Amino acid sequence: QFPFQVIVWVFVSNRDSQLHSENCCIITEPKQGEALYLKRSKYLSEHKGSEKAFDHQRRRVVYQRYAAIDNYRRLIAAILPAGYFCSHTVGYLTNVEDRALEFLLALLNSKLLDWRFNLTSTNNNINGYEVEALPIPRIHFTTPEAERERLVADLIARYERGEHTALLAAVEALLPKDAAGEFLAFRPGATGAEEKSDVVHDLLAHLAAQMIELHKQKQARVAAFWDDLEAVTDASDFETLRNKGKWEQSLAKDAACAPYVNPDSRSTRTLDESLGWHAACYTAFIGLLVGTSAVTPAVAGVYDVHAPAYSALVARIAATDRLIDEIVYRLYGLTEEEIAVVEGG
Repeated sequence: QFPFQVIVWVFVSNRDSQLHSENCCIITEPKQGEALYLKRSKYLSEHKGSEKAFDHQRRRVVYQRYAAIDNYRRLIAAILPAGYFCSHTVGYLTNVEDRALEFLLALLNSKLLDWRFNLTSTNNNINGYEVEALPIPRIHFTTPEAERERLVADLIARYERGEHTALLAAVEALLPKDAAGEFLAFRPGATGAEEKSDVVHDLLAHLAAQMIELHKQKQARVAAFWDDLEAVTDASDFETLRNKGKWEQSLAKDAACAPYVNPDSRSTRTLDESLGWHAACYTAFIGLLVGTSAVTPAVAGVYDVHAPAYSALVARIAATDRLIDEIVYRLYGLTEEEIAVVEGG
């Protein structure tokens, strides 16, 4: 059962990268294309009878509607707070039933659903009907509230302590199967109380919220890095360092950067990403962009200030992302062989 409706609607967002409040104030400078503006009051006045026109009043899961076939990830979803409008490049979910938005976010950003989407996608569009075709597991909300809260709190504590193996074992115990590998809660005559999938639902929602918070912390760290680098860098050099990048295949030619990139990829990487690699790659990256003379002791020192915290955040984001994938595999009941197919595909 698909617990929501997918909407693709031509709006312009009013606080994201290209957009624009009623006062025509650009929040961030667009890097390409022409800015679009929305006269908010006029638009809403002219579409009073349209339910879609007022979806901006709701908090929603949104997803990118265009992603290249060879992109590292096709399904890219986020939670959009109330008060935002969406452009034509954004689709969103509405009429969500009893599932938490963060739970749906975890599923849409999982490796499993991305793999499933790619099985049938034949172009760069992420169409609404394709998203609607994705299988969403039924959740049985049958666990008594106090027990549910206690079990979720125990799982979250295991996550915080880094006990991921024990956490996954606990998740499996919450979703019991018979000898044939079928979920007990889905056998004929089952009531749903045979499992505690609502606890797993809450755990995934929590982990998705954690991913949002971790990425906010990472963005703040990157912003501080650029501020500090600007203070010790020539203005023209900084402009290049801040706004230019290098293809992975170009970085791979440097021995210091080669371990961190794909030599066959033309994906562009930026200098701030080297904070999670190695100091030698950071200085090599700068040299490739503006020349080795720009690598002063002060510039090198900026790496030393920010790299430890940045690396720790990147590591926790990767570990949490991986944990979400493992929980999703168990929620869908995949075998080890099936997981290997998804991982290999």
